[in-house]
Amino acid sequence: MCFEGWKTVRILLLLAMPSGWLWAQAGEVTSTRPAEYMIYQYPNISLVVKIDALEAEFDVQITGPEKAQLIDSTVEHRRLGPIFQLVEPVDTPRQLMIKINPGRAIERSRITMELIQLSNREQNDRMLAQAYRLFSSGVERNHSNDTTTWTTKVYSLRSAAQVFEEFGMEEMRLWSEYYAAHLMLYQLNDVLSALEFSEYLLRASQKAGFDTIRLAAMALQSEGLMMAAAKASREDSGAYLARVHPVLQEQAALADSLGLVSERGRALYSDGLAYEKQGEVDQAIERFQQALDISLTSGLSLIHISEPTRPILV
Repeated sequence: MCFEGWKTVRILLLLAMPSGWLWAQAGEVTSTRPAEYMIYQYPNISLVVKIDALEAEFDVQITGPEKAQLIDSTVEHRRLGPIFQLVEPVDTPRQLMIKINPGRAIERSRITMELIQLSNREQNDRMLAQAYRLFSSGVERNHSNDTTTWTTKVYSLRSAAQVFEEFGMEEMRLWSEYYAAHLMLYQLNDVLSALEFSEYLLRASQKAGFDTIRLAAMALQSEGLMMAAAKASREDSGAYLARVHPVLQEQAALADSLGLVSERGRALYSDGLAYEKQGEVDQAIERFQQALDISLTSGLSLIHISEPTRPILV
């Protein structure tokens, strides 16, 4: 079913706010100084909140009247791709507060937010709201760490992808599949399934022309290959590391073309790690130096483009 003529309203933030509030929220956003937005929900409207912060992990809390928490979302290790949250419809209008906490200090301009309103009275809107509901459930914070819960979240995201496909929303379908694969890798530790999904996402995103999804899929694939190498025998580890170099080189080139400096530096640094594990010290140092040069010219800390627990080897 191709979804046409859907009656949603897209509202680009910022909404009209008192000038003093905007001034107080200007500049850099940190974990101790989060970005905060006040929005309005009308009666019988499902509100979809789309939030993105390029090249930075973040978590999001949405609270209602009297600071009642409605949604708390986060995706560990996520650096690319928007997060969507569905706020269920209500009978009376209300104000909501959205708080975005980045994993590292970033400029407010790196955060984008968009609202999508879906009428509870329209059948197509209700069906689309179900897709966003499934997506939102998949990225909500998990307070337990059992396999069953993470498997349920993967299933929820894959179910969302199926609904988005029915509406002809290819970009949303691919993001849903990407996050499912992301959870497979980082939460279920299912490296082989994540690698299989990353191959599919690479082909589908390239065919559809979604470069950011393609970059995210490359990052997933390269990190999966590095994880597979770490767990494999010496012989198999070498095969995985040999496979990761062309992926990381293409990843660095695509990130550069998209102006994503941190992702380019991360790919080069990871390539250095792969060469180091193979005992190719000169090539490893060359890659580490390239990553360091990026950090020096961009103002980024090298720790933000390297593994958090990995000592800097330059």
